[in-house]
Amino acid sequence: FNEDRAASADLSEGYYFGNQTVVTLADNEFANATTIAELKGAELGAQIGTTSLATIEDVIDTTAEAGVYNTTDDALEAMSNGQIDGVVVDLPTAGFITTVQVENSKIVGQIGLDAGAEPEHFSLVLEQGSALTDCVNQAITALNDDGTLDVLSDEWLPFDNAPELQP
Repeated sequence: FNEDRAASADLSEGYYFGNQTVVTLADNEFANATTIAELKGAELGAQIGTTSLATIEDVIDTTAEAGVYNTTDDALEAMSNGQIDGVVVDLPTAGFITTVQVENSKIVGQIGLDAGAEPEHFSLVLEQGSALTDCVNQAITALNDDGTLDVLSDEWLPFDNAPELQP
């Protein structure tokens, strides 16, 4: 969820909830961090205008300036080339990066509420004032209430067991 996006479009109720997550190469000095404090000296990057970038700046609050990239792929290239220590992305993206996209990468950990992160969720984006918004919200509520969203998440986004970084 992003306030700026909500001002220019209708956003549905959340259908997937996940944390921002730190990914690095497995042989990076920060790969085995278990706390936010251990990441303070890391050079982390994220895509411009994302909650991932805000997480680096406001929650992790690294001593190094955050690497700001036009795309997540640009940030991943910088990580792969050793220009930054790691990237911050949402949990499903972290899962994709580590299982498909970047060889020898690993999830260091999720940044949860205990570490000061804001709760995050994925929403569907509809035209502002769309007549479909209420229908979409009703469908999401029904899929949540009957457990379908949990089943789909467990099958297709099985990364909820990633470790959570402590403060």
